[in-house]
Amino acid sequence: ADPGATVTVSASWGAAPVAVTAGADGRWAAMVKAPGPGGPHSLAVESGGQKVESTDLLSGEVWLCGGQSNMQWGLRSSRDGTAAVQAANHPQLRFFHVPMAPSAIPVESVDAGWKVCSPETAGGFSAVGFFFARKIQAETGLPVGLIGSYWGGTRVEPWIDESTLLKRAEYTPLVDALKLVRETSDGKTTAELNAEHRRHMMELLSAADPGFKAGWAKLDTDTSEWKTTEGPVDFARIGAETFDGVVWCRKIIVLPPEAAGKNARLHAGSIDDRDITWVNGLEVGATLSDGKWDQKRNYPIPEGVLKPGTNVVVHLILDTTGQGGVNWNGLQARIECDGKPYPLAGEWKVRTGVPMSALPELPTAPAGVNNGTPAALFMGMIQPVVGYPLRGFLWYQGESNVGNWDEYARRFPDLIQSWRNAWNNTDLPFYFVQISPYHYKGGNKSQFLRDVQRQSLSVPNTGMAVTTDIGDPKDIHPTNKLDVGERLARWALRDQYGKAGIVVSGPLYDSMRVEGGAVRISFKHTDGGLTARGGPPTHFTIAGRDRVFKPAEAAIDGDTLRVYNPEIAAPVAVRFGWTDDAEPNLFNGAGLPASPFRT
Repeated sequence: ADPGATVTVSASWGAAPVAVTAGADGRWAAMVKAPGPGGPHSLAVESGGQKVESTDLLSGEVWLCGGQSNMQWGLRSSRDGTAAVQAANHPQLRFFHVPMAPSAIPVESVDAGWKVCSPETAGGFSAVGFFFARKIQAETGLPVGLIGSYWGGTRVEPWIDESTLLKRAEYTPLVDALKLVRETSDGKTTAELNAEHRRHMMELLSAADPGFKAGWAKLDTDTSEWKTTEGPVDFARIGAETFDGVVWCRKIIVLPPEAAGKNARLHAGSIDDRDITWVNGLEVGATLSDGKWDQKRNYPIPEGVLKPGTNVVVHLILDTTGQGGVNWNGLQARIECDGKPYPLAGEWKVRTGVPMSALPELPTAPAGVNNGTPAALFMGMIQPVVGYPLRGFLWYQGESNVGNWDEYARRFPDLIQSWRNAWNNTDLPFYFVQISPYHYKGGNKSQFLRDVQRQSLSVPNTGMAVTTDIGDPKDIHPTNKLDVGERLARWALRDQYGKAGIVVSGPLYDSMRVEGGAVRISFKHTDGGLTARGGPPTHFTIAGRDRVFKPAEAAIDGDTLRVYNPEIAAPVAVRFGWTDDAEPNLFNGAGLPASPFRT
């Protein structure tokens, strides 16, 4: 608003209008009495003769979903995901996806909005979040909104806020790394630095390349002098294996009337090295930084661009060194619309443009903030939604911190506290997923991190979903996200929504007692008693004072286990599920698996 202007907020649910005065910077805030759960509602804001109205608003439960790729994993890619997407007609569920953008300074807003859950919108959202929200909504009847803020492959450190990093001496190298990024970025945001680099690249190419000057990206370009090849475009196949520079590629794709005008996505594979891509003459994406030769190009096609009949996809490929081209790597390169693929295979037209030797020196891409910069994901992807009223947090991360599990023992609780502090609520529930069995390179470290996660349950108002029975030791991204989401929902249904009789966890280690040549293990959460599927309990080891662990027998005795090895007369320690890829068979009566542990 204008500085000093009066801003009036009016609500459709009968709350009294609220008038406030904008500050010197134009910012304002108004507190309006919230309605009870339900809707739809509308909210109007008026100032200076202008009025903005938001409609189809719901009042309900909002949860923030954070973490790395297993939280990011889309519903469409999950087990039975196609059927789940087709049935995802849930108008009482809403999604808000925070754009993936690290920042070296706090960001206060993002260009994003709420989407109603439908078969058209649900496929790309977090499968874990979707199944959690669907369960909560079904059991409570309340509208549920999910804020998705996640990024595959990320460590925990970028998600912790700067003020928390400043509190521990061990974080000094992380703080110094953040300071260095700020010094080299000249106070500019990542978006501003990337925009500058893009502008320089576009100016350079438009001045030097004949294709830019002749408009080769346009629909009506004459391709009679272009070469013909089969996709994916390989420079070697067009006699340009030693060529470094610009190559233009055009693909005609015929679409049916039902695809016309709709939002779609171009899945173009990886492009070596850089590219600008157009669809029907409109630029839909560009990757202009070096070192992205193996990064898949997945570009959104806005509403209104696709036409019935002939459509044209154009790549400008800038190969800076080595052999260039497009690599589909088994991917079905396609335009995808309403879940239906329209392949890019078949005939392509190609033509060389300006060689590297005729180009001036390329501008260096900003090397500043990235998704590994300490605190950068908090500032760029959490800070913009701080203050949004939340019921709690959902978290699935840890795979990228397996190598420093000992540090994770402090950093994960610090993350929990930093997010709670940001919302000025130290009691906000924080429910997380224990990482699944997987055979990591280097071997036998992830069990330490799983145990760190188990021990993090000592932080008040937390809960953990164990996944040892629903993982895939050969795939770090197990596709069964239904059980993951619903196991997280168990915690919320019991502790946040007062649903009695819900078992929230499988057996968790509580204590041990040496009894002669055996160790008796006691557990929490044995609801319905301990059970072992397919035989006696597996994946136990036991050690004496020499700490040499040997395979152990285990026998269920009520709600306890008796663990022993006849070769060890005086045992002192027990381990359970203590390998990277362990899939033990110990459960409670509710069918929930026991967490790995060490005494």
